[in-house]
Amino acid sequence: MSVALYSPEDVIILLGGVYQIDGLHEGSFLSITEDGNRYETSVTTDGKVSRTHKKFATHTVSLTLSSVANANDIFSAWAASDGILYGAIIPLMIKDNLGTSLFYSPSCWVEKAPTASFGEAVESREWVMKCAGAFSAVGGNEYGTLVPETLAQVGFIGADFAGLL
Repeated sequence: MSVALYSPEDVIILLGGVYQIDGLHEGSFLSITEDGNRYETSVTTDGKVSRTHKKFATHTVSLTLSSVANANDIFSAWAASDGILYGAIIPLMIKDNLGTSLFYSPSCWVEKAPTASFGEAVESREWVMKCAGAFSAVGGNEYGTLVPETLAQVGFIGADFAGLL
């Protein structure tokens, strides 16, 4: 009998190939959503089904940080520089080190800055990023040994994150 193991501390979020995000807010801190459908399906009047593949889908990544996290400064600087340069697009990798889930995109940008709220307790800050050209594998945690194999299959990740995996 195998035992599955998950630890939120072992979900690695690497921005730009060099900055590991920390200061995640308690609770649900990360969501990755594929925008749109991979295929558009149509059916003729006589019942013939066809599908059209959408080649370059985007993903929306929402990351919830604690209001006291230093990573908020990194995201603020990233968003500000993109507002000036119109080209602050950097890679993003998310990996569950105890499982097989993996997300990588060579082209991400801040889509929406968080609402800043202040109160008596530590608040959350939700950063929304848009990512293009992504590879995404939603895996499990029962075996935890398939990530290196998955990384080998998508060797292009090594170009942006050489020596960090």
